Amino acid sequence: KPLNFSEFQSSIARWVGGQPSPEPLSSDIPKTNLSDSFIPVDLSRLNEFTEGDKDTENMVINLFLETAYESFDRLKCAQLLEESEEWSKAAHSLKGASGNLGAMALHAICADAEYKGTGTSTEKDVILSCLYSEFSKVETYLKSLN
Repeated sequence: KPLNFSEFQSSIARWVGGQPSPEPLSSDIPKTNLSDSFIPVDLSRLNEFTEGDKDTENMVINLFLETAYESFDRLKCAQLLEESEEWSKAAHSLKGASGNLGAMALHAICADAEYKGTGTSTEKDVILSCLYSEFSKVETYLKSLN
């Protein structure tokens, strides 16, 4: 489930007796030359976690990419070994990571993949192809931010 950072921050602030930080300003969100219709990541989600700190942003991006690479390895292995439960777990892991980062198209494909753990190898080939395609867009975009 994608984490709602504002709700989380407010809950923690109430618990410790403090005040949450104000919402990030739209001017704090990195700009790109691409039109919004081509941007595969909602940068406001990334900004919620990093609060505009570039080092933290790079750390979150690198952690997401590492998690994604591992999840793809797990998906392919689960497909080859016909392990439906492992397939679903790997898809769930990638779904959570992509949702938290703000890669919502990738998140939606992962949600579909998660529930197709018992699907045929051909169905999984199609899903993996879709996942690879969307992830390629996300990966390229994230690497362009550095």
